[in-house]
Amino acid sequence: MDAGGGCWRTRRRGRGTCDSESPQDIANHYPDVETIHMVLDNLSTHSCRALEIRYGVRAGRRLWRCFTVHFTPVYGSWLNQAEVEITLLSR
Repeated sequence: MDAGGGCWRTRRRGRGTCDSESPQDIANHYPDVETIHMVLDNLSTHSCRALEIRYGVRAGRRLWRCFTVHFTPVYGSWLNQAEVEITLLSR
């Protein structure tokens, strides 16, 4: 995928559940890239620990290292922040 491109996948999940298959799917889809930038909200299940619980410590940490995670701010409009980030990355 060219720089500036993107892949978006969202799922609505119940409270307290982790959609931890999505990072694995994304990492498998882009095996040759240096890093994958992922924008996430500050939900407690969006963490390395959630992946360690799902895949085991070694595999979870290996998967977490595939990503550069950008957490949205807990204040203000996260959408505005995401638009600024995308604009900077696309230049």
